[in-house]
Amino acid sequence: MREIIDKFFPDNWVVAYYLGFTVDLAEQWAPYKAAKSALLQYTLNDESVLSTKNKHIQNLKILNKQVNHYLKEGVLTEEYILSHSSKLMHCMRDCNVTLKWLLLSRLSAVKRVIEVVTADLSMEALLELLMNVAQFERNLKGKLEVMLEKKDATWQEDKMQAAVRMNELAEYFSGTKPLSRGVQKNEGYMQWFQQMEQQINSLNLGDEKGSSRKIQQLTQALEDVEQYHQIEGNLQIKVFLNETRQYLRHMSYTVNLQQDILQRIARITDFSYAWLCMDDFLDLMQAKIRREPVSVRLLESTILKLSSIMDIPLLRIIESDSPDLESVSEYYSKELVKYVRRVLQVIPHAVFMLLDEVAELQSSSFKEIPEKLKRDSIKDYACLEERHRLAALTHEISVFTKGVLIMEKTFVGLIEVDPKKLLEDGIRKELVNKISNILHKYLNFKDGTLEDFIRRIDELGAKLTSFKQAFEYIQDFIGLYGLKIWQEEMTRVIGFNIDLEASTFLPMQQALDTYQSANVPIPKLVCESPNSLTFMGVLLIELLKLCDIKKNVYIEWMHGW
Repeated sequence: MREIIDKFFPDNWVVAYYLGFTVDLAEQWAPYKAAKSALLQYTLNDESVLSTKNKHIQNLKILNKQVNHYLKEGVLTEEYILSHSSKLMHCMRDCNVTLKWLLLSRLSAVKRVIEVVTADLSMEALLELLMNVAQFERNLKGKLEVMLEKKDATWQEDKMQAAVRMNELAEYFSGTKPLSRGVQKNEGYMQWFQQMEQQINSLNLGDEKGSSRKIQQLTQALEDVEQYHQIEGNLQIKVFLNETRQYLRHMSYTVNLQQDILQRIARITDFSYAWLCMDDFLDLMQAKIRREPVSVRLLESTILKLSSIMDIPLLRIIESDSPDLESVSEYYSKELVKYVRRVLQVIPHAVFMLLDEVAELQSSSFKEIPEKLKRDSIKDYACLEERHRLAALTHEISVFTKGVLIMEKTFVGLIEVDPKKLLEDGIRKELVNKISNILHKYLNFKDGTLEDFIRRIDELGAKLTSFKQAFEYIQDFIGLYGLKIWQEEMTRVIGFNIDLEASTFLPMQQALDTYQSANVPIPKLVCESPNSLTFMGVLLIELLKLCDIKKNVYIEWMHGW
């Protein structure tokens, strides 16, 4: 058992085996005395756990700084990726190892170990590393895919440029080229450069090992020839030789760029073990988006990283030629999209909190400007402070929505995620909740008098009108059709509550389903009245009371009671 522990579990005891499910060896090996003793003595002793935790905590800061450097514009160029591929892969591996250890170790069943692991662990720093490394992996993988796609063209271009320079140097030493007048003809140099041109032209991309070895020899030969007479003191020739070496070096990097690098990245970046851990980051993600709406772009990469959970089960389903491929893919795709919606709902929620203040400003602080206005009274209608506050609120709303709109359309499994559609659904969801709450709050008649009824209806009308005006006001800043959305959702809320009230007398389930939506559900609010299910029932009962024929008379020519 000691050998097994040393070989496979020297610093890890929580093992993820399928779709985010984990097994804690401290718990599973408890019935086996030798296994439990070896695990507790070497892997789970306080000193070993603390040492491993401190190493990964220290790595958090170092790796975050390193990955942030790679995310800067202009760092991950093709030349840099080719020349530092091992360094980039090493960084990616370290990031994923640290993430995996810190996330899985928190799931241990041993209370003492959990206390050691979670002490001094900053979940914000862990989330930052997760989002940064997800973006880093996405950028690197995208560039590698492009480079692999044009690998042949890049190889041929570099080979042609290197051969052309060797040909020009051969012509230079022939003494026949116009630009080489005054240069002493040198048959040896001319033949040598011609042979170099032939050697470069003979390089074959298919023979990877042979070409790589040959390129190293040619590069060394070009470095050695610089020391010879007639070349050492000629700056133009040295420039040509240096450019040729650069092309050869680029060819060496290109020939070593293999398709299997994408498979290695997929294995390193597998994130399926965290499927059950992502809920721990929900509040932190929402708080980060609330502070920095632009960080939504990093969230997009994080979700794409999380979508790797589908790779393993789908691989087995494909291998078994099962007809369940589409249904399984669709299920996990929908679960991922649901998670995205839950995280991004913070933006519509924040927008509507600001919208309440916009509605309050527009309804109470601004005076209606008459058609004709005296110049002396312009100041009274200017409301400069209020308009400045309105502009500030509008800017905050536009910044929030910009965070979602900068996201790109992307596929999460089988489902295409459209950021504008996500924003619209989120706005609709908040609007439906807002309208339902307003109607539920104001359509509540306690006094039972006509004056109270009229007052409540007037208050409801004023509240809905002010909110509608505010919603129309911000439509240009959030890139949506405000009035259209308002009318559609108002119709849905009223229709749903009417049918819900009628369902106490008639079977209306089919009609109710036509109003409901999985992405924009209409809330079922609990009504205070014992005789009604919804505010529409309360309104109807109150109208029947006020129009009771025992107390009222209907006057036909006035069309009212």
